[in-house]
Amino acid sequence: MSSRYMTAIKTGTFISILIIVLCITPAFGSTQTKHWIYLKDYTKDKPIRLSAKSYQRRDLRNASPDRSKLDCYPQERYLSQLRQTGLTINYVSRWLNAVSVTGDSTQLEEALGLPFVERVSPVAGFKGKRLYHSPKFLIDTPFLNDSLNYGLSYNQLHLSQIDSVHDLGYTGESIVIGIMDTGFDLDHPFLNTIKNQGRLSATYDFINHDPDVQDIEDIQQYHGTSVWSVIAGYAPGLLIGSAYGANYVLAKTELQNEEIQQEEDNWIAAAEWMDSLGVDIICSALGYIDWYDTTQLDGHTCAITIAAEAAASSGIVVVNVAGNERNNYAWGTIIPPSDGDSVIAVGAVNRNGNLADFSSPGPTFDGRIKPDIMAQGVQVFAADYSNNGGGYDDGTSVAAPIVAGGLALALEAHPHWSLDKLFSSLRLTGSRSGTPDSNYGWGIAEIFDLIAVDGYFIVNQTETNPVYGDTILLDISLFDSLGRSGGNHQIDIQVIDGSAELIFPRDIGINFIRQFVYFPLPGLQKILISDSIAGMVKLIKIDVGSDRNITLEVWPNPAIDTVVFVFGLDSPSWAELSVFTVSGDKVVSYYLNSTIRCNTLTWPAQNANGDNIASGVYIASLKTPYGQKIAKFAYIKK
Repeated sequence: MSSRYMTAIKTGTFISILIIVLCITPAFGSTQTKHWIYLKDYTKDKPIRLSAKSYQRRDLRNASPDRSKLDCYPQERYLSQLRQTGLTINYVSRWLNAVSVTGDSTQLEEALGLPFVERVSPVAGFKGKRLYHSPKFLIDTPFLNDSLNYGLSYNQLHLSQIDSVHDLGYTGESIVIGIMDTGFDLDHPFLNTIKNQGRLSATYDFINHDPDVQDIEDIQQYHGTSVWSVIAGYAPGLLIGSAYGANYVLAKTELQNEEIQQEEDNWIAAAEWMDSLGVDIICSALGYIDWYDTTQLDGHTCAITIAAEAAASSGIVVVNVAGNERNNYAWGTIIPPSDGDSVIAVGAVNRNGNLADFSSPGPTFDGRIKPDIMAQGVQVFAADYSNNGGGYDDGTSVAAPIVAGGLALALEAHPHWSLDKLFSSLRLTGSRSGTPDSNYGWGIAEIFDLIAVDGYFIVNQTETNPVYGDTILLDISLFDSLGRSGGNHQIDIQVIDGSAELIFPRDIGINFIRQFVYFPLPGLQKILISDSIAGMVKLIKIDVGSDRNITLEVWPNPAIDTVVFVFGLDSPSWAELSVFTVSGDKVVSYYLNSTIRCNTLTWPAQNANGDNIASGVYIASLKTPYGQKIAKFAYIKK
């Protein structure tokens, strides 16, 4: 995306918006340019290979049923004839039924005369200088890994209620998010847990055509690292991303040196690649206006918008920046593909919820309200590739990943929602849903309200570190869409993995359900709680341990006249405390109905018959349902 579409805000820049008519003359035959060559007919003889995740996403999101022509590449014989003209084929787009080529005007003129070619148009792009209006600073504070501490990122998430959704236990787990941008610093301290945990699903560089999206540490990594950290970062005490538990697919689609150079065919190729991999959400901080004018912002003219709409028809949630063009008198409105009807265009507000002075307004040329939704885009805390720290960024580029991450949480909670349901609920729960306009759209995204739009439930677990043999309580509180206790719910609880056993009957009230769960064996247990009326699900994962912490000590040691046993367990349980001679003969035994934490028992050094024992070495044994603890001690009789 251009410097005006990215983090830094460039003002006072004049952009000449030209309507380019392809004038093919021999005099300019040597100039190499990039164009789209659109084909007349769709073919169905070369279907693409889709991942199982892609098919699953399409089923869940109610994707367009007739996708046969969008899932097939043009015939090879067409491509062969285009190559014979001397053109270089860059990408083949199944969604556009078009080919991105590089060549001179003579070659383009020859291609235009081929019987299967419908039309030729320039590949849109941008080339410009980047400015940095929000300087970065080094963070020296050590990470606090023991809690979900938002640190400097609190306000940007709180403004959109994302911290409240995290409190429900949603992190974006199982959702795949694709990000297109400049390079990414995969080893940044705010982001390296993603790779270390195996949540970086795929990477590809559409500039150099290789899997390396990191390259060397230079300015190429700046913008991509910043955007990615806002949605995916995890550095408790400093920065928490909006969907810090999601999986990620990264595409490098822009070249950045002193100037940003970007072309829409890279974006379209990356989007089609992400579709085949099964991404659920595309988060794009990019936009392209060279070769377009604002009269083409009708949702079905710009090539990149057509591609974005095709992605949405495949069940992908497409989140794109509205742009930073409010003060650019030569453009002054949203940027494609945000004009797409199915594209969620994100504008920017400041930390107080007031409109950012750069955020692009709508409407579209055909009169539809844009942007759709807003998020904080001023003083957003993000990672900085250059110092392993972070700092603040401005722009719709850092507002979009907040929303994209919030929508990942919504899809985790509502995996069966269609795109129409997601989109309509996002608008319905926006802060200005009653009075939408072309500055704020439907207002600031309120993600908790979005998830709770049809009612919701909260799960509390009584025991966080159970071991086998334990029984725990899942306390499920029920609420309506306004947060009032109760509402209309149909709750189902099932064990989907592990040996856990649900204990019946469960305790059911108007505004609660209490379910006891028994764990006969150790290991990871997965319990799925679903509400068929609210359409909400929550996967509970419980790692059941194999041992309890059993303690047993003897004071003093050696003991004189009397012996004090100090013992305990993590959780209440019966226990049997026995004393044996070193030869294995039982001296005495005590049965205890309940032991927990620290317990003491004073023994007068007598056997079961009340006789005093002799001096010597003895063995103390604490037997519990979860194991046994042994302690050796010496006894001295006065």
